[in-house]
Amino acid sequence: MNRRSLAALAAATLIATGCGAAEPAGIAPTLAPGLDLPAGTVPQTIALDRKFDDPMPLHLHGDPYDHTVNAANCAEYEKLRSRVDGSDNAPDYEVVKYQGANCDALALMRRAIASPQSALPPGDFLTWRSTDLFPGSLWAAFSDDEIASLASPKATLRTASGKAVFKSVPNHFLELEDRGGGVHLTLMGLGDIDHDGWQDAVVLVEGYAKGGSNRTARVAVLTRRTGETRLHEIPVGSLLK
Repeated sequence: MNRRSLAALAAATLIATGCGAAEPAGIAPTLAPGLDLPAGTVPQTIALDRKFDDPMPLHLHGDPYDHTVNAANCAEYEKLRSRVDGSDNAPDYEVVKYQGANCDALALMRRAIASPQSALPPGDFLTWRSTDLFPGSLWAAFSDDEIASLASPKATLRTASGKAVFKSVPNHFLELEDRGGGVHLTLMGLGDIDHDGWQDAVVLVEGYAKGGSNRTARVAVLTRRTGETRLHEIPVGSLLK
């Protein structure tokens, strides 16, 4: 991927969507098919200390008391992320969710090293259209019961949505919808994120309910090893500490 795409990845930290539309737009549509790191180095264009156009309002819980602070960049957000429980109002919380997911993606990509081996599906990310390939945990979920159900090892995006294939939105993202909602998957980058020798994909996951205001945004790390039939998620909590 050329340096123009690398700069686009860094610029993704500065983008926050509005809260008026029921469905999210792709936060970083110029990133597909993503950033690869064949040399195992991360360019300085991925700068966590690059300032946002506007500070990100974060409501924090815990020591010494609950309060709100403004994060000036992704570096400040990542230091506080374990204490963030929202924001003071709904519009600000939309900013926190979407911009925070982009910051997490950058933080994960900063960990990336070269991948000695890969069993990811061949070809461009936007050709990974079979929903059988993806874990059900990526589907839009808005309750603890839904999240628990989709976390089952047997759950796939096909069983969650009833759909066999994604719609590929050229130069943007993979889109999957049923009558109630949908999900957009945008590839943010490729590399060995957890340092186990296998190539991983850092993916922005945007879920939404049709005809309503429920939306989710998070980052996921997907991988597959030789002999495995589909992708699975790597827990990102420990990787972001």
